[in-house]
Amino acid sequence: MLLSEAFKSTFHEKFEFEDFLSTSAIAECKSIPITKENREKGFVFNPSEKLRRFHRFLNSFIFDFADVNDSVVHGYRNNKSTVSSISLHAESKYFFKSDIETFFSSLTDEDVKKVLLTQVANSPVSDIDTHIENIISMTTVNGVLPVGFATSPNLSNSCLFGFDNALQDFCKGNSLTYSRYADDIILSSISKDRLINIELEVQGLLNHFFNGRLRLNKSKTKRIGFGGKVKMLGVVVLPNGKLTVDIKIKRQMEVLMHFFSTDKKKYSDYMVRSYEGRMSLATGQLRYLSLVDSDFIEKLRKRYGNLTVDYFLNGTEK
Repeated sequence: MLLSEAFKSTFHEKFEFEDFLSTSAIAECKSIPITKENREKGFVFNPSEKLRRFHRFLNSFIFDFADVNDSVVHGYRNNKSTVSSISLHAESKYFFKSDIETFFSSLTDEDVKKVLLTQVANSPVSDIDTHIENIISMTTVNGVLPVGFATSPNLSNSCLFGFDNALQDFCKGNSLTYSRYADDIILSSISKDRLINIELEVQGLLNHFFNGRLRLNKSKTKRIGFGGKVKMLGVVVLPNGKLTVDIKIKRQMEVLMHFFSTDKKKYSDYMVRSYEGRMSLATGQLRYLSLVDSDFIEKLRKRYGNLTVDYFLNGTEK
């Protein structure tokens, strides 16, 4: 199917295909500064309703089909979560965790172009190569992936496809377990020695695939030895390998539901501060809480009611 045919079958007469091709992301979004402790940490980009719809279309026909290593990637994937990411490491005794600095904004239009040229063979659209520059214009801002676009999560996973494959191969050859949740990288082993030089190996692969643009965050890089609770991505691995949830996440969800039930203004502000204003993040958090701690979900139901809990579990938008 041609991209124009997919477009017309989706939008009918609501938008013209020529308008779609001429759309530039930078003209169809607003930038919102992200601040933390009175310091600017970057921007979230809020797309117009038209651009949102175009992004959903691109996901449905192209980016949802792009190559991703689903055996190690757990962020932004259906039926995957922080819990599924951490559960792979439940039998390990030693852990290495880090994250990638300024993740989205370190991925460029050239990375997106590579995905469109080499990693979308499974898409039903047959003429993607004809519209690459148009698609890049709609999905990047100032030459990088923007935080806030619905296409950025899918694209980030596809951009790291080669890196994920190479690190997975290295880990298989060295009795290590690897998982990635968005920008968070976790490796583990039953042997401490296996992790001695792992930071150099991971950074070396990032350098190979991204020419130094992607860097491990040294302030977030840690090695954790066995001996008590191990907390990663808000999930706690107990000494017996059982998973539970960090108390801070439970409290965050309780505060969110309390404000939702009592003060819509405070709820709206808290949603922006704690979940980037995205219902999908709150829903994802509550769903993995339900997987790991069903007693906590029952507590929420008794306190705030089934309608409120189901509202967040279902990701309902008002």
